[in-house]
Amino acid sequence: MLTALVLVSLTQAPHYPPTRERVERFRVGSVGLSTLEDSIMASAVWFAPSNGSGMGAECAGTVPTASVSGTVSAISFTRSSAATCQTGSNSAVTAVTALSADQPKVTKGSGSILGLKVENAHTNSVVGSESLDQAPWNSSSLVIGLPTITADQATLPGLGAVAERVQIPAMVSPYPVNYSQVYQLSGCAAGTDSFGMFVKGNGKSNTFDIGTSGVPAGTTCSYTDGVWSHCVIENFTATGAVSFGNVSSTIARTSQDFFVTGVQCNEGPKLLSYAATTAAPAVTAIDTASISVPAALTATTGSAAMTGVDGMNGGGILAFSGGNNRPIYLNIDYRVFDGANVVQSAVAYASGTRAWSSWTGAVLTILGVTGTFDGDMTEASSTFTLGNIAPSSAGNAANNVITRVCLDPSPTRCR
Repeated sequence: MLTALVLVSLTQAPHYPPTRERVERFRVGSVGLSTLEDSIMASAVWFAPSNGSGMGAECAGTVPTASVSGTVSAISFTRSSAATCQTGSNSAVTAVTALSADQPKVTKGSGSILGLKVENAHTNSVVGSESLDQAPWNSSSLVIGLPTITADQATLPGLGAVAERVQIPAMVSPYPVNYSQVYQLSGCAAGTDSFGMFVKGNGKSNTFDIGTSGVPAGTTCSYTDGVWSHCVIENFTATGAVSFGNVSSTIARTSQDFFVTGVQCNEGPKLLSYAATTAAPAVTAIDTASISVPAALTATTGSAAMTGVDGMNGGGILAFSGGNNRPIYLNIDYRVFDGANVVQSAVAYASGTRAWSSWTGAVLTILGVTGTFDGDMTEASSTFTLGNIAPSSAGNAANNVITRVCLDPSPTRCR
């Protein structure tokens, strides 16, 4: 029987636990495969497991599936606008794929595990994000020459041939004696913002200065010859202008030659998915995702506390019990929430449901400081919300990749 079970798991896709890999991964000890399968079939929710089951291809726009009481079905996902999905790391971007409305951003989270990226609504305030040779972009210099900008000289996969070539003269001494820069006066909205741009060296590797208003003095962006990278500066207090170039106050920078596209400044402490702009700022709508919870896991009232931590992957175990007098355990793996290692307090929907995937109902750190829960798991419905505490609120999304979601009566399987 053991052999038959393994054969089935190898020939069906997607496959969720139980498999040998998942039994070992969640350290269930002496629990047999058939016993584990029966329990999961009865009452468990699995989403974005470490083996990638149900997630599809990265940035393909396909709605992923979850395993709920042994049945595989698509999750509920909505977003009212287009969006983009980045593959590769910030130091080596492979593509920035355009997605239509209601297409989810499936990408890699911690441990390179495929998960669902859930983000707040956000606005790219930079106008002409791919057209730096046109107004309202401008340039200025002192002593040395102005930057040279040539339109549409390189291709970033997914966005097309929209990258400008930027050439900046070498400095003869540090700023303010001389400088040369590209700028946009109103590129960032006043307040807490984050900034980013895609860059690739053209025959050289070098470092230039970021002079965007509010960023710490000495902030730089480095690029590598022939490799696209995503220069990211997060969580600063902006006053308006976006700028970059040779403006160092400590060294005389050498000449620059690089391609640039996809300039973005969005509100909030985290740089969110890129939105191309032309003559006006562009808005990306909020992501909303949820999974229906089986009745066996629904707690009508109760309390909870964090009981354990998976330190390797940044996740944790949240145990709670309710009106059914049965303990339930939740694990979810993400490292950063809203740009900080602190989880927000509970916020109820108008219907009374709460979003457990964001550790709502408790104020806990990702590293696992024990806290308590005061509230209900699902007051008015049986919906497990992935990442959004309150979809109607623009400030309550996880703003990160959600992976390894497990809601199960067994604490050992949710590790």
